[in-house]
Amino acid sequence: MERGQLVFNQTLFDEEMRKSGLLNSLSNPIFPLKTQFCFIHLTIQEFLAARHVTETLAPPEIKKFISDNVESGKWHLVLQFIAGLLGKKIKNFDWEYKDCVFAFAKSLKVTDGKIIVKYHEVFIMKCLREADDEEITKEVCETTVINNIVELLAFAEFYNLSPKMGSEGYYRAATDEMDQVFSALMELNCTFDHEHTKLTTLTLEDILMTKAGLPIMCNYFENGHSSQLEQFTLNLNRIGSHETSKVCEVQWTLSKCARFGQCLDNEGVMVLCDTLTKGLCKLNKLHVRKCWLTDVCVQTLIKALQDEHCQLTDLLLGCNAIGDEGACMLFQDALRNEHCKLTGLNLCDCLLTDKCIPSLCKALQDEHCQLTILSLARNAISDKSACMLFEDALTKKHCKLTELNLVRCPLTDECIPRLVC
Repeated sequence: MERGQLVFNQTLFDEEMRKSGLLNSLSNPIFPLKTQFCFIHLTIQEFLAARHVTETLAPPEIKKFISDNVESGKWHLVLQFIAGLLGKKIKNFDWEYKDCVFAFAKSLKVTDGKIIVKYHEVFIMKCLREADDEEITKEVCETTVINNIVELLAFAEFYNLSPKMGSEGYYRAATDEMDQVFSALMELNCTFDHEHTKLTTLTLEDILMTKAGLPIMCNYFENGHSSQLEQFTLNLNRIGSHETSKVCEVQWTLSKCARFGQCLDNEGVMVLCDTLTKGLCKLNKLHVRKCWLTDVCVQTLIKALQDEHCQLTDLLLGCNAIGDEGACMLFQDALRNEHCKLTGLNLCDCLLTDKCIPSLCKALQDEHCQLTILSLARNAISDKSACMLFEDALTKKHCKLTELNLVRCPLTDECIPRLVC
Protein backbone atom coordinates (compact mmCIF):
# COMPACT_ATOMS: atom_id res chain seq x y z
CA MET A 1 0.00 0.00 0.00
CA GLU A 2 2.76 2.44 0.93
CA ARG A 3 4.52 1.85 -2.38
CA GLY A 4 1.31 1.68 -4.39
CA GLN A 5 2.12 -1.87 -5.45
CA LEU A 6 -0.74 -3.80 -7.09
CA VAL A 7 1.12 -6.76 -8.65
CA PHE A 8 3.14 -9.22 -6.52
CA ASN A 9 5.60 -12.07 -7.06
CA GLN A 10 4.50 -15.59 -6.15
CA THR A 11 7.05 -15.76 -3.32
CA LEU A 12 4.89 -13.38 -1.26
CA PHE A 13 1.96 -15.83 -1.14
CA ASP A 14 1.85 -19.34 0.31
CA GLU A 15 -0.05 -22.18 -1.32
CA GLU A 16 -3.13 -21.68 0.85
CA MET A 17 -3.38 -18.03 -0.14
CA ARG A 18 -2.93 -18.82 -3.82
CA LYS A 19 -5.87 -21.24 -3.62
CA SER A 20 -8.09 -18.88 -1.61
CA GLY A 21 -9.85 -17.41 -4.64
CA LEU A 22 -8.81 -13.91 -3.60
CA LEU A 23 -6.07 -13.62 -6.22
CA ASN A 24 -5.75 -13.41 -9.97
CA SER A 25 -2.69 -15.00 -11.57
CA LEU A 26 -0.87 -13.06 -14.27
CA SER A 27 1.79 -14.16 -16.73
CA ASN A 28 5.14 -12.40 -16.51
CA PRO A 29 6.12 -11.17 -20.01
CA ILE A 30 9.80 -10.96 -19.03
CA PHE A 31 10.07 -14.22 -17.05
CA PRO A 32 7.29 -16.50 -18.35
CA LEU A 33 7.96 -19.19 -15.73
CA LYS A 34 7.41 -16.78 -12.85
CA THR A 35 3.73 -16.19 -12.13
CA GLN A 36 2.59 -12.86 -10.75
CA PHE A 37 -0.49 -12.21 -8.66
CA CYS A 38 -2.89 -9.40 -7.89
CA PHE A 39 -5.97 -9.28 -5.69
CA ILE A 40 -9.28 -9.81 -7.49
CA HIS A 41 -10.38 -6.50 -5.99
CA LEU A 42 -8.35 -3.72 -4.42
CA THR A 43 -10.63 -3.63 -1.35
CA ILE A 44 -9.27 -7.03 -0.31
CA GLN A 45 -5.75 -5.64 -0.25
CA GLU A 46 -6.99 -2.64 1.74
CA PHE A 47 -8.84 -4.82 4.23
CA LEU A 48 -5.75 -6.96 4.77
CA ALA A 49 -3.71 -3.79 5.29
CA ALA A 50 -6.22 -2.64 7.91
CA ARG A 51 -6.10 -6.03 9.63
CA HIS A 52 -2.30 -5.91 9.64
CA VAL A 53 -2.42 -2.53 11.40
CA THR A 54 -4.90 -3.61 14.08
CA GLU A 55 -3.24 -7.00 14.70
CA THR A 56 0.43 -6.02 14.71
CA LEU A 57 0.51 -2.48 16.11
CA ALA A 58 -0.06 -1.42 19.70
CA PRO A 59 -2.92 1.06 20.41
CA PRO A 60 -0.59 4.12 20.59
CA GLU A 61 0.88 3.13 17.21
CA ILE A 62 -2.60 2.66 15.73
CA LYS A 63 -3.57 6.14 16.95
CA LYS A 64 -0.48 7.57 15.29
CA PHE A 65 -1.22 5.68 12.06
CA ILE A 66 -4.75 7.15 12.01
CA SER A 67 -3.55 10.68 12.76
CA ASP A 68 -0.78 10.49 10.15
CA ASN A 69 -3.01 9.21 7.34
CA VAL A 70 -6.49 10.59 8.02
CA GLU A 71 -5.90 13.47 5.59
CA SER A 72 -4.69 11.19 2.79
CA GLY A 73 -7.32 9.86 0.42
CA LYS A 74 -5.11 6.89 -0.42
CA TRP A 75 -5.69 5.45 3.04
CA HIS A 76 -9.35 6.29 3.54
CA LEU A 77 -10.80 2.86 2.80
CA VAL A 78 -8.10 1.26 4.93
CA LEU A 79 -9.02 3.61 7.77
CA GLN A 80 -12.71 2.76 7.44
CA PHE A 81 -11.83 -0.92 7.74
CA ILE A 82 -9.63 -0.09 10.75
CA ALA A 83 -12.55 1.68 12.43
CA GLY A 84 -14.74 -1.40 11.95
CA LEU A 85 -12.05 -3.76 13.25
CA LEU A 86 -11.47 -1.51 16.27
CA GLY A 87 -15.18 -1.64 17.02
CA LYS A 88 -15.04 -5.45 17.10
CA LYS A 89 -12.06 -5.39 19.46
CA ILE A 90 -13.85 -3.01 21.81
CA LYS A 91 -16.93 -5.25 21.82
CA ASN A 92 -14.60 -8.04 22.94
CA PHE A 93 -13.69 -5.83 25.94
CA ASP A 94 -10.34 -4.69 24.56
CA TRP A 95 -10.96 -1.21 26.02
CA GLU A 96 -7.40 -0.09 25.33
CA TYR A 97 -8.45 0.40 21.69
CA LYS A 98 -11.17 2.91 22.54
CA ASP A 99 -8.80 5.88 22.32
CA CYS A 100 -7.97 4.85 18.75
CA VAL A 101 -11.55 5.65 17.71
CA PHE A 102 -11.19 9.10 19.29
CA ALA A 103 -8.22 9.74 16.99
CA PHE A 104 -10.57 10.06 14.01
CA ALA A 105 -12.53 12.97 15.51
CA LYS A 106 -9.39 14.87 16.53
CA SER A 107 -8.79 15.87 12.91
CA LEU A 108 -12.08 17.78 12.70
CA LYS A 109 -11.84 21.56 12.70
CA VAL A 110 -14.57 23.57 14.44
CA THR A 111 -14.27 27.36 14.56
CA ASP A 112 -16.63 29.41 16.73
CA GLY A 113 -19.11 26.57 16.73
CA LYS A 114 -19.09 26.30 12.92
CA ILE A 115 -18.03 23.32 10.86
CA ILE A 116 -17.81 23.37 7.07
CA VAL A 117 -18.72 19.95 5.72
CA LYS A 118 -16.31 18.79 3.05
CA TYR A 119 -15.37 15.28 1.99
CA HIS A 120 -13.05 14.90 5.00
CA GLU A 121 -15.80 15.67 7.52
CA VAL A 122 -18.19 13.17 5.91
CA PHE A 123 -15.39 10.59 5.95
CA ILE A 124 -14.83 11.07 9.69
CA MET A 125 -18.55 10.58 10.35
CA LYS A 126 -18.44 7.35 8.35
CA CYS A 127 -15.46 6.07 10.35
CA LEU A 128 -17.19 6.79 13.66
CA ARG A 129 -20.21 4.93 12.38
CA GLU A 130 -18.06 1.97 11.26
CA ALA A 131 -17.01 1.43 14.88
CA ASP A 132 -20.65 0.39 15.44
CA ASP A 133 -20.73 1.34 19.11
CA GLU A 134 -23.36 3.90 20.06
CA GLU A 135 -21.93 4.60 23.51
CA ILE A 136 -18.42 5.25 22.23
CA THR A 137 -19.70 7.46 19.42
CA LYS A 138 -21.74 9.40 21.97
CA GLU A 139 -18.66 9.81 24.16
CA VAL A 140 -16.62 10.98 21.15
CA CYS A 141 -19.25 13.60 20.35
CA GLU A 142 -19.45 14.82 23.94
CA THR A 143 -15.72 15.04 24.62
CA THR A 144 -14.28 16.32 21.33
CA VAL A 145 -14.80 19.44 19.21
CA ILE A 146 -17.96 17.85 17.78
CA ASN A 147 -19.68 18.87 21.01
CA ASN A 148 -19.14 22.54 20.11
CA ILE A 149 -20.89 22.42 16.72
CA VAL A 150 -23.89 24.73 16.43
CA GLU A 151 -23.61 25.65 12.75
CA LEU A 152 -23.19 23.31 9.80
CA LEU A 153 -22.30 24.56 6.31
CA ALA A 154 -22.02 22.47 3.16
CA PHE A 155 -20.85 23.91 -0.17
CA ALA A 156 -20.51 21.95 -3.41
CA GLU A 157 -17.42 23.97 -4.33
CA PHE A 158 -15.46 22.10 -1.66
CA TYR A 159 -15.97 18.75 -3.30
CA ASN A 160 -13.12 19.26 -5.80
CA LEU A 161 -15.37 19.06 -8.86
CA SER A 162 -13.75 19.77 -12.19
CA PRO A 163 -14.55 23.24 -13.58
CA LYS A 164 -14.76 21.60 -17.01
CA MET A 165 -17.82 19.59 -16.04
CA GLY A 166 -21.14 20.66 -17.53
CA SER A 167 -23.71 22.14 -15.18
CA GLU A 168 -25.69 18.89 -15.00
CA GLY A 169 -22.62 16.87 -14.09
CA TYR A 170 -21.55 19.48 -11.57
CA TYR A 171 -24.84 19.49 -9.71
CA ARG A 172 -25.31 15.75 -9.89
CA ALA A 173 -21.90 15.14 -8.35
CA ALA A 174 -22.69 17.63 -5.61
CA THR A 175 -25.98 15.88 -4.97
CA ASP A 176 -24.22 12.57 -4.37
CA GLU A 177 -22.08 14.27 -1.74
CA MET A 178 -25.10 15.89 -0.08
CA ASP A 179 -26.89 12.55 0.09
CA GLN A 180 -23.83 11.29 1.94
CA VAL A 181 -23.89 14.30 4.28
CA PHE A 182 -27.50 13.70 5.34
CA SER A 183 -27.00 9.94 5.52
CA ALA A 184 -23.94 10.40 7.72
CA LEU A 185 -25.74 12.89 9.96
CA MET A 186 -28.62 10.48 10.44
CA GLU A 187 -26.36 7.51 11.11
CA LEU A 188 -24.37 9.51 13.64
CA ASN A 189 -27.38 9.41 15.94
CA CYS A 190 -25.62 10.40 19.11
CA THR A 191 -24.51 13.72 17.69
CA PHE A 192 -27.97 14.98 16.89
CA ASP A 193 -30.43 12.70 18.69
CA HIS A 194 -29.47 13.10 22.33
CA GLU A 195 -29.85 15.76 24.99
CA HIS A 196 -26.61 17.44 23.95
CA THR A 197 -27.96 18.19 20.47
CA LYS A 198 -26.73 21.67 19.54
CA LEU A 199 -26.97 22.06 15.77
CA THR A 200 -28.88 25.31 15.26
CA THR A 201 -27.81 26.38 11.76
CA LEU A 202 -27.67 24.32 8.57
CA THR A 203 -26.48 25.81 5.27
CA LEU A 204 -26.58 23.97 1.93
CA GLU A 205 -24.95 25.79 -0.96
CA ASP A 206 -24.70 25.01 -4.67
CA ILE A 207 -26.63 21.77 -4.46
CA LEU A 208 -29.15 20.16 -6.82
CA MET A 209 -32.20 19.09 -4.85
CA THR A 210 -33.46 16.00 -6.69
CA LYS A 211 -36.42 13.72 -6.16
CA ALA A 212 -33.98 10.88 -5.49
CA GLY A 213 -32.06 12.71 -2.75
CA LEU A 214 -35.10 14.47 -1.29
CA PRO A 215 -36.35 11.54 0.85
CA ILE A 216 -32.96 11.32 2.57
CA MET A 217 -33.10 14.98 3.57
CA CYS A 218 -36.75 14.69 4.61
CA ASN A 219 -35.96 11.69 6.81
CA TYR A 220 -33.26 13.75 8.49
CA PHE A 221 -35.78 16.44 9.42
CA GLU A 222 -38.70 14.14 10.23
CA ASN A 223 -36.90 11.83 12.65
CA GLY A 224 -35.82 14.45 15.16
CA HIS A 225 -32.23 14.84 14.03
CA SER A 226 -32.73 18.61 13.65
CA SER A 227 -34.70 19.24 16.82
CA GLN A 228 -32.67 22.34 17.73
CA LEU A 229 -32.41 23.78 14.22
CA GLU A 230 -33.27 27.48 14.10
CA GLN A 231 -31.89 28.57 10.73
CA PHE A 232 -32.02 26.66 7.45
CA THR A 233 -30.32 28.10 4.37
CA LEU A 234 -30.52 26.95 0.75
CA ASN A 235 -28.24 29.02 -1.44
CA LEU A 236 -27.42 28.65 -5.14
CA ASN A 237 -29.47 25.46 -5.22
CA ARG A 238 -31.77 24.33 -8.00
CA ILE A 239 -35.08 23.41 -6.35
CA GLY A 240 -38.47 23.00 -8.01
CA SER A 241 -41.96 23.52 -6.62
CA HIS A 242 -42.30 19.84 -5.70
CA GLU A 243 -39.04 19.89 -3.75
CA THR A 244 -40.01 23.20 -2.12
CA SER A 245 -43.29 21.68 -0.99
CA LYS A 246 -41.58 18.68 0.60
CA VAL A 247 -38.93 20.81 2.32
CA CYS A 248 -41.62 23.11 3.73
CA GLU A 249 -43.73 20.18 4.85
CA VAL A 250 -41.03 18.69 7.07
CA GLN A 251 -38.98 21.73 8.02
CA TRP A 252 -41.02 24.78 8.90
CA THR A 253 -42.30 23.29 12.16
CA LEU A 254 -38.65 23.31 13.28
CA SER A 255 -36.87 26.36 11.91
CA LYS A 256 -37.50 29.96 12.85
CA CYS A 257 -35.47 31.37 9.97
CA ALA A 258 -35.31 30.22 6.34
CA ARG A 259 -32.97 31.68 3.74
CA PHE A 260 -33.20 31.02 0.01
CA GLY A 261 -30.65 32.38 -2.43
CA GLN A 262 -30.83 31.94 -6.20
CA CYS A 263 -32.92 28.80 -5.91
CA LEU A 264 -36.65 29.61 -6.00
CA ASP A 265 -38.99 30.95 -8.66
CA ASN A 266 -42.48 32.44 -8.46
CA GLU A 267 -44.09 29.00 -8.30
CA GLY A 268 -41.76 27.88 -5.53
CA VAL A 269 -42.55 30.97 -3.44
CA MET A 270 -46.28 30.36 -3.90
CA VAL A 271 -45.85 26.85 -2.52
CA LEU A 272 -43.79 28.23 0.35
CA CYS A 273 -46.44 30.86 1.16
CA ASP A 274 -49.07 28.16 1.49
CA THR A 275 -47.04 26.68 4.35
CA LEU A 276 -46.83 30.00 6.20
CA THR A 277 -50.55 29.96 7.00
CA LYS A 278 -50.51 26.56 8.67
CA GLY A 279 -50.81 26.62 12.43
CA LEU A 280 -47.67 24.57 13.15
CA CYS A 281 -45.35 26.82 11.12
CA LYS A 282 -42.84 28.56 13.41
CA LEU A 283 -41.11 30.52 10.68
CA ASN A 284 -40.70 34.20 11.56
CA LYS A 285 -37.82 35.15 9.26
CA LEU A 286 -37.91 34.52 5.52
CA HIS A 287 -35.11 35.63 3.20
CA VAL A 288 -35.65 35.05 -0.53
CA ARG A 289 -32.78 36.78 -2.33
CA LYS A 290 -31.82 36.75 -6.03
CA CYS A 291 -34.57 34.27 -6.87
CA TRP A 292 -35.91 35.79 -10.10
CA LEU A 293 -39.19 36.72 -8.42
CA THR A 294 -41.63 39.12 -10.06
CA ASP A 295 -44.90 40.72 -8.99
CA VAL A 296 -46.64 37.48 -10.07
CA CYS A 297 -45.96 35.88 -6.68
CA VAL A 298 -46.69 38.98 -4.58
CA GLN A 299 -50.45 38.43 -4.37
CA THR A 300 -49.91 34.97 -2.88
CA LEU A 301 -47.38 36.39 -0.44
CA ILE A 302 -49.86 39.08 0.61
CA LYS A 303 -52.55 36.50 1.36
CA ALA A 304 -50.09 34.69 3.61
CA LEU A 305 -49.14 37.90 5.46
CA GLN A 306 -52.84 38.70 5.97
CA ASP A 307 -53.48 35.35 7.61
CA GLU A 308 -53.59 35.35 11.40
CA HIS A 309 -51.58 32.11 11.54
CA CYS A 310 -48.62 33.59 9.65
CA GLN A 311 -45.79 34.34 12.11
CA LEU A 312 -43.46 36.21 9.73
CA THR A 313 -41.87 39.30 11.26
CA ASP A 314 -38.85 39.65 8.98
CA LEU A 315 -39.10 39.47 5.17
CA LEU A 316 -36.21 39.97 2.74
CA LEU A 317 -36.97 40.06 -0.98
CA GLY A 318 -33.77 41.77 -2.09
CA CYS A 319 -32.45 41.52 -5.65
CA ASN A 320 -35.73 40.40 -7.19
CA ALA A 321 -37.83 41.99 -9.96
CA ILE A 322 -40.69 42.94 -7.64
CA GLY A 323 -41.16 46.34 -9.31
CA ASP A 324 -43.40 49.23 -8.31
CA GLU A 325 -46.61 47.29 -8.90
CA GLY A 326 -45.58 44.44 -6.64
CA ALA A 327 -44.29 46.81 -3.97
CA CYS A 328 -47.51 48.85 -3.99
CA MET A 329 -49.56 45.70 -3.46
CA LEU A 330 -47.36 44.80 -0.48
CA PHE A 331 -47.67 48.27 1.03
CA GLN A 332 -51.43 48.60 0.53
CA ASP A 333 -52.71 45.09 1.17
CA ALA A 334 -50.19 43.61 3.60
CA LEU A 335 -48.57 46.28 5.77
CA ARG A 336 -51.92 47.93 6.51
CA ASN A 337 -53.62 44.67 7.45
CA GLU A 338 -54.26 44.07 11.14
CA HIS A 339 -52.90 40.50 11.03
CA CYS A 340 -49.63 41.40 9.30
CA LYS A 341 -46.80 41.08 11.83
CA LEU A 342 -43.91 42.33 9.68
CA THR A 343 -41.45 44.52 11.56
CA GLY A 344 -38.62 44.21 9.04
CA LEU A 345 -38.89 44.51 5.24
CA ASN A 346 -35.96 44.51 2.82
CA LEU A 347 -36.68 45.50 -0.80
CA CYS A 348 -33.17 46.46 -1.82
CA ASP A 349 -32.44 46.27 -5.55
CA CYS A 350 -36.03 45.39 -6.48
CA LEU A 351 -36.48 47.74 -9.49
CA LEU A 352 -38.44 50.29 -7.46
CA THR A 353 -38.95 53.92 -8.51
CA ASP A 354 -40.70 57.00 -7.17
CA LYS A 355 -44.07 55.56 -8.25
CA CYS A 356 -44.33 53.29 -5.21
CA ILE A 357 -43.48 55.90 -2.57
CA PRO A 358 -47.00 57.40 -2.10
CA SER A 359 -48.34 53.91 -1.30
CA LEU A 360 -45.47 53.35 1.11
CA CYS A 361 -46.15 56.62 2.92
CA LYS A 362 -49.82 55.72 3.39
CA ALA A 363 -48.83 52.32 4.76
CA LEU A 364 -46.34 53.78 7.24
CA GLN A 365 -49.01 56.22 8.44
CA ASP A 366 -51.44 53.38 9.15
CA GLU A 367 -51.84 52.33 12.76
CA HIS A 368 -51.75 48.64 11.80
CA CYS A 369 -48.32 48.90 10.16
CA GLN A 370 -45.68 47.39 12.48
CA LEU A 371 -42.56 48.16 10.38
CA THR A 372 -39.54 49.34 12.35
CA ILE A 373 -36.84 48.44 9.80
CA LEU A 374 -37.11 49.19 6.07
CA SER A 375 -34.51 48.91 3.31
CA LEU A 376 -35.02 50.50 -0.11
CA ALA A 377 -31.31 50.49 -0.95
CA ARG A 378 -30.15 50.37 -4.58
CA ASN A 379 -33.47 51.49 -6.04
CA ALA A 380 -34.27 54.52 -8.21
CA ILE A 381 -35.58 56.61 -5.31
CA SER A 382 -35.05 60.33 -6.01
CA ASP A 383 -34.74 63.38 -3.76
CA LYS A 384 -38.43 64.12 -4.29
CA SER A 385 -39.51 60.72 -3.01
CA ALA A 386 -37.05 60.80 -0.12
CA CYS A 387 -38.49 64.15 0.96
CA MET A 388 -41.99 62.70 0.72
CA LEU A 389 -40.94 59.86 3.01
CA PHE A 390 -39.39 62.25 5.51
CA GLU A 391 -42.42 64.57 5.59
CA ASP A 392 -45.40 62.28 5.09
CA ALA A 393 -44.25 59.16 6.92
CA LEU A 394 -41.43 59.59 9.41
CA THR A 395 -43.05 62.56 11.14
CA LYS A 396 -46.47 60.92 11.58
CA LYS A 397 -47.49 59.55 14.96
CA HIS A 398 -48.31 56.03 13.76
CA CYS A 399 -45.01 55.58 11.89
CA LYS A 400 -42.85 53.17 13.88
CA LEU A 401 -39.71 53.17 11.66
CA THR A 402 -36.43 53.28 13.55
CA GLU A 403 -34.18 52.28 10.63
CA LEU A 404 -34.43 53.38 6.99
CA ASN A 405 -31.82 52.29 4.44
CA LEU A 406 -31.50 54.36 1.25
CA VAL A 407 -27.92 53.38 0.43
CA ARG A 408 -26.98 53.78 -3.26
CA CYS A 409 -30.22 55.48 -4.17
CA PRO A 410 -29.62 58.47 -6.52
CA LEU A 411 -30.00 61.05 -3.74
CA THR A 412 -28.30 64.44 -3.50
CA ASP A 413 -27.89 66.96 -0.73
CA GLU A 414 -31.19 68.57 -1.77
CA CYS A 415 -33.14 66.14 0.42
CA ILE A 416 -31.05 66.73 3.56
CA PRO A 417 -32.94 69.83 4.83
CA ARG A 418 -36.21 67.85 4.86
CA LEU A 419 -34.51 65.06 6.78
CA VAL A 420 -33.09 67.46 9.37
CA CYS A 421 -36.46 69.08 9.88
